[in-house]
Amino acid sequence: MELSTLVVGLCLPWLFGVVWLRAPWLRATGVTWPTLLGYGYLGGILLTTLVMRLLNALEIRLGFFSIGLALLLLTVAGAWLGRKEPWRIRRPGADWHSLAGWRKIVYAIVLAAIVIRLAGLGLEIMWRPLFPWDAWSQWATKARVWYELGHLAKFVPADIWLSGQLAGAYTDAAPHYPPAIPLIQVWMSYSLGRWDDTLMNLPWLLCAAALGLAFYGQARQWQVSPLFALMFTYFLLSLPILDVHVALAGYADLFMGAFYGLAAMAFFHWARKRDFWQGAMALLFGLGCILIKQPGIAWALTFLPALLIVFMPRAGLVGTSVLAAARCGSFVCSWRERFSFVWLSRASALRGGLATILAKHDGDGQLAPALVSGSGGASFVVSAASCPLFSKHDSFAALRCFVSRGSFLFYPCSSMGGRLHYDQSCFTAYGAHAFVLCNGAIPGSCQSPDGRDYPPKINVISKCNRSPLNAELTLSVRISVLHQAECAA
Repeated sequence: MELSTLVVGLCLPWLFGVVWLRAPWLRATGVTWPTLLGYGYLGGILLTTLVMRLLNALEIRLGFFSIGLALLLLTVAGAWLGRKEPWRIRRPGADWHSLAGWRKIVYAIVLAAIVIRLAGLGLEIMWRPLFPWDAWSQWATKARVWYELGHLAKFVPADIWLSGQLAGAYTDAAPHYPPAIPLIQVWMSYSLGRWDDTLMNLPWLLCAAALGLAFYGQARQWQVSPLFALMFTYFLLSLPILDVHVALAGYADLFMGAFYGLAAMAFFHWARKRDFWQGAMALLFGLGCILIKQPGIAWALTFLPALLIVFMPRAGLVGTSVLAAARCGSFVCSWRERFSFVWLSRASALRGGLATILAKHDGDGQLAPALVSGSGGASFVVSAASCPLFSKHDSFAALRCFVSRGSFLFYPCSSMGGRLHYDQSCFTAYGAHAFVLCNGAIPGSCQSPDGRDYPPKINVISKCNRSPLNAELTLSVRISVLHQAECAA
């Protein structure tokens, strides 16, 4: 019985998200099944937390029956609304069958490696007790209280709690954070029928799987070959910093990075083709960052300069110039406040910094998936097709790239006795995220007269300390963006 309810707890939010992302008004006609599954799970689990908050506002006691019934009714309603939508989904093995010769063998090997990697992470979750600091100091604290009480009790700062001003209030290390992450754990605990500080974290494994599905699906929709897309999906899912956040489940950063990455991937597809479904996903998942963690507000704001560049490319040059000036200004101000600075290199990557792994894909109009990890506080983002599609007719492309790249050359990495304090989980990562979005969106609709895109050539040198459970990611990155060899007459 426990196993069956656990499976329901894992699968019902997934099905809930999939059926509602196929709603008629979203026009999901050209979406591949990996994309729909990836976005469906993360969208469904976030919507599940909103349903739980609605039940709490209606003073309905939280429990497996009340939450499950609400999700089931909403799932049936979503399926009924989308009953006339065609399921234009290729059979799951179509990509493998489209390959020839040795590519089929390599594809199967890479797919098996991904499954083994995820299985190993799943065992880590089930074998390891609730271990990470933030997990039991500010997330699981709320989950345990809400699970036992059946409603969302109020959490307040320690001084208010000690004063006894609010009866029935609780406190922990971060009482001001959004309730989404603890509510995921509460739902899983209700599905189990008991409090289990390991099995309640299984959604972290599904989050990684959904991230891989969405990454692969979006890369395929960008016309990247199946083998190439799967290889970089493996590179993504084998990143040490990502695997750490899956194995040591309980932090919010994995969901934060996944939501931001899915929003960025959808944004670049929308910037390229103005696809309505992709634009809706960029908006929904960008706003979803705000519901995961407070720094998500700053992360969501990084889409604003990208929107400026999409709609006003020349004005975007001014915007990225201002961004670069602001970063240089922060360098001067922080120097006066006795902050130390590091160059974007191995030393900065140890504290978060920027780590970029990109790949070049030969072929007209095809762009390799890209991974961007800008992880203040061990968070990260993933963006498929995030390289700029420079048109050979865009004379400002190189200048925009140069200016926006300069916006994150420096950042404050640690306090040396100064009076200021930066929230590194959002501030230090902002420049990296803004850079990715700006450069990815610059020429989203720029094409040559014959309708073909001209992606840049990208050379990357990367060295990575791949300690299995070490949160420090060391990457030494050199990115060189070169224009297409052929130039317009």
